[in-house]
Amino acid sequence: MTCEKAIATLMPCKPYLTTSEPSPTLACCQAVASVNASGSTTQSRRDLCECFQKNAHAYGVIADKAKQLPGLCGVLVPVPIYPSVDCHKASFKNSSVAFLPQDIDAGVPSNFKDSG
Repeated sequence: MTCEKAIATLMPCKPYLTTSEPSPTLACCQAVASVNASGSTTQSRRDLCECFQKNAHAYGVIADKAKQLPGLCGVLVPVPIYPSVDCHKASFKNSSVAFLPQDIDAGVPSNFKDSG
């Protein structure tokens, strides 16, 4: 997945990541799972890491909310999403996705709010 495609895919997360919105929507969590699943190699994960770090400021992403997002969505990511992570030194092994995008709505945690 290209950087541009990853950013576009994650647009449903923008309200949560850039405002005081208390929790991500189901659409956002599906996007997180989809982007995470696309990072199937160490290099693709590194590229996504760099993409997010380069674009976070431009989109006004609140760092703490970015760090919390995967956990709130039930998606396991190989490294924390945080500006201080060195994408070149981080270990991107053993990544797993807790839910596939099509399975998320089967087990939505109670803190999700449905956007539709």
